[in-house]
Amino acid sequence: QGQDVSVILDLKEKTPINRINVSCLQNSYSWILMPAKVIFYSSEDGISYTLLKEISNVTDPKADGAVIANFTALFENTQARFIKVVCASQGDLPAWHHAAGNKSFIFADEIVIE
Repeated sequence: QGQDVSVILDLKEKTPINRINVSCLQNSYSWILMPAKVIFYSSEDGISYTLLKEISNVTDPKADGAVIANFTALFENTQARFIKVVCASQGDLPAWHHAAGNKSFIFADEIVIE
């Protein structure tokens, strides 16, 4: 709540990467918003990371009910041992929200690497 989701995945060896997908859920009434953006990084050593792609959220935060969105990055000629995924928090709930000013949640379901 009120913070980014940051995950580092160790693929155990240098592996070709063609696609990374992160599935997220939004239910704004329950204080759950999509991440502001999802950022993908790669690394060979787990220490120094290179930005692969950044995807901004396009889901309307006022959408009713449960909404699922996929943040998908496609790659060509990319290899990595480590993948870092950061789902950036929206921060506080906006002024129009019934709980405005409270910190929002991020719900990330799956990270799939192909």
